[in-house]
Amino acid sequence: MDPSTWNRIFTTNIHGTFLTTKFWLRGLRDHVSSSSSSSSSSANTEIKNPGLIIIGSEAGHFGVETQAAYSASKSAVQYGLLSSLRVEVPKIHARARSNAIAPGAVNTPRFQEETNGAGTRRWWKECEATTGLKKPVEVEAVARSVLFLASERWSGNIHGQCLNVDSGKQGVVVWEYEGEDEGKKEEEKVLMDG
Repeated sequence: MDPSTWNRIFTTNIHGTFLTTKFWLRGLRDHVSSSSSSSSSSANTEIKNPGLIIIGSEAGHFGVETQAAYSASKSAVQYGLLSSLRVEVPKIHARARSNAIAPGAVNTPRFQEETNGAGTRRWWKECEATTGLKKPVEVEAVARSVLFLASERWSGNIHGQCLNVDSGKQGVVVWEYEGEDEGKKEEEKVLMDG
């Protein structure tokens, strides 16, 4: 991989997430400071449920063949950054929470194009052979997971966690048999000899 590609991916995924987090925390801090210094603080200006949701990836858990920079950058934000935020965020605002989601293969037109669609070997390898539900994640499932983590009512005690939204991903296919299917070969032999 070219170092410029590595740097571009890290700039987007790590530095971009860091800057978003920095300005979110600064906004919280400034709000808390202005509320505490104001003599007429009202309930209308109180932030009741501040939450930050970082978008990670299954790649941050399992790695992706030929995508080391993407995998490393997602791992950095959903493990390293999130672990630090778990401690730092409540120091700024007592009710503030930070979490992440790690989507698996998401069923988008781009994913279908990259895998050549359902029924192909690449599709099978990416989202059927390695997941309990044998399917990619729908876009709406990712959005609903973000809404769940944003809700104080449904996830008010969830903080500093990475929610896997990956159809039960168990890892990656590392080795594949590249010859003729042995079971089929043996079955044909039995039929011929029988």
